[in-house]
Amino acid sequence: MIRLQCCHSIWPADEKIHPYSSTSIAPLRYYKIDEKTKCGCYFSSELIFTSIGKVILTVLGMDIFTLRIFGVIRALILLFTASGISFFLLNYRNNSAAVINSLIFSVVLCDPANSLFLNTFYTEFSALLFCYLSIGAMYCLLMRPSHKTMATIFLFALWALGLSKPQHVALPILFWGCFVLFSWKDRQALKWIYLIAGIGTIAIAVFQMKTELPHMKSARWANATDTFLGAVLPASRNQLEAVKILNLPEDCILCIGKDWYSPGVQKEHPCPEVFSTSRVRLLWLMIKQPIFLLDITEMGLDKLCPWVVTYIGHVEGEKYDTIWGHQLTLAGLENRIPRFWMKALFVFPIIVISFLLWVTFRKNNNISPLSAILTAMAGGGYIVFYSSLFGDGFVQFSKHSHLYFSIYCSMGIMLLVNIPVLSLKHWKKRAESKALQVY
Repeated sequence: MIRLQCCHSIWPADEKIHPYSSTSIAPLRYYKIDEKTKCGCYFSSELIFTSIGKVILTVLGMDIFTLRIFGVIRALILLFTASGISFFLLNYRNNSAAVINSLIFSVVLCDPANSLFLNTFYTEFSALLFCYLSIGAMYCLLMRPSHKTMATIFLFALWALGLSKPQHVALPILFWGCFVLFSWKDRQALKWIYLIAGIGTIAIAVFQMKTELPHMKSARWANATDTFLGAVLPASRNQLEAVKILNLPEDCILCIGKDWYSPGVQKEHPCPEVFSTSRVRLLWLMIKQPIFLLDITEMGLDKLCPWVVTYIGHVEGEKYDTIWGHQLTLAGLENRIPRFWMKALFVFPIIVISFLLWVTFRKNNNISPLSAILTAMAGGGYIVFYSSLFGDGFVQFSKHSHLYFSIYCSMGIMLLVNIPVLSLKHWKKRAESKALQVY
């Protein structure tokens, strides 16, 4: 949050509160623009919304303001996006898809677990919005491959998603791959989109992973520490072998389980070699220790909850009071899922992907836009989970993988609505076929 505030020099209006300090007791209402406080800016597509807000503040001449201004801007953009997709679907008489889109908007996107990010400087909102827009634009473009405006929106959404958070750089590449796979029959009309989207998404991924800004170096060190010492090595059943595979000294075994926030780690790091260890070595670790991936996945699932980030949603004027006991949210249902079913639900998208690919491509079957986006969303959930796990470890894992539950809740809505609709169409078609045979 602070790194985005640095981009616009927006800080607490109360002079007694240090710009970099947290306010865990209760939220702050008033902020101001203070150009005197300088720090490194974090480049993200979230800056689109904050830049609009700052322009409005400048035009209105507001010296003191609340973050709700930025929240209203984000809410209006989200509403405009959802309405635009629904109008497009209705215009082409795809009423069931429009209903599904409306349900996803009202049930998932407007859930407090997501909507409370509107009034913050966290990048979770831009990740959510552009993931939603990417999926929606992909569906619309598969319906109408020659629609140039929708193609432009799809390209913009992919690039903005890649720039939202470093944890999500692989998502637009996956969506692009799914789009190419499921639209191949229209490749002559879409070849320019294939090229531009492919080059753009890969370039953004390289930019996110290779850019070495001075103020981002400590973040990369923290991520490496949290990943290797806090997650990877504790999950290995043969830690001595794992240390050798990761090209770390054996002394690093003594600090297994520590993270960036453990006492003394930031001042005198006990295993600085993790800073230069490549995550590509994790592939060799998975080959040498096949059970490792299952173990670390199980540990990650245990830390995936809660979907609700506990340090937002605090009540102003109170001490450590939150709204979560007073708000209806899907997170309440998610917290009641037994551990066994959480694991079963984690595997379920693999079944969905396998079934959809089999149904879609057997005997050159007609490709459905629904199959395309369900495949993209199922794969996207795994991308979010593992990129957060191997990118940041277990520290704030539920926040870094926040998009995971939004994707799978949306998938659930799509399946619940489409299964009866498709079944009804199937039986109606069968009845008509029998009637023709009798005739």
